[in-house]
Amino acid sequence: MFDLEIFTNDKYKLLKWIAENEVEYKKGKYLSASQQEIAETLHYSKSKTNKYVNELIEFNFMERYKKNGKYSVTKQGYDAIKRIGNMEENSK
Repeated sequence: MFDLEIFTNDKYKLLKWIAENEVEYKKGKYLSASQQEIAETLHYSKSKTNKYVNELIEFNFMERYKKNGKYSVTKQGYDAIKRIGNMEENSK
């Protein structure tokens, strides 16, 4: 089990957006957008985006896809999205 405490609304928004925009390719999924494109889409600064991406990678919610500037959400990341989504549903 993992702790959801590291998530703020913006970190969750970033992780969820990446998961929703991943493309499937051969043996996996990845996001082809750059950090600059992510920042512009989510209206974050590039430094904020970089900080959040690195934190999400450090805590194993995301990983670099083949070390070429692309990212993918890990199983733990998808589990976090699901758990937070369930919490949001239950709070309505």
